[in-house]
Amino acid sequence: MKAWTNYWLDVLIALSFGVAALSGLVLWPALGLFEHYDSLFGIDLLTWSDIHSLSGVVMTVGVAAHLWLHRRWLASMTRRALGQLQAGTPCPTHPTLKGAHHEGR
Repeated sequence: MKAWTNYWLDVLIALSFGVAALSGLVLWPALGLFEHYDSLFGIDLLTWSDIHSLSGVVMTVGVAAHLWLHRRWLASMTRRALGQLQAGTPCPTHPTLKGAHHEGR
């Protein structure tokens, strides 16, 4: 059940990202699409703006839900990463550096 929830939530996030990206391109002033046309694909400027805003809200809610569903894993990995850095083990992103604040760089 959890795998299907994650799957459909990720599909929702991906679709809302696609809609936000497409509407963002349509609304991008550098392209100047609405300088030449009153509507694009039969949709006027204000409706494109609404589509863009709504898809951004849906994407934000989806990402928030995704983070909530994975909160235990995120907390566990954060504790693990911070514990390794404080213990003086090599930093995962910079293996030559050790310690919580990379002392002695």
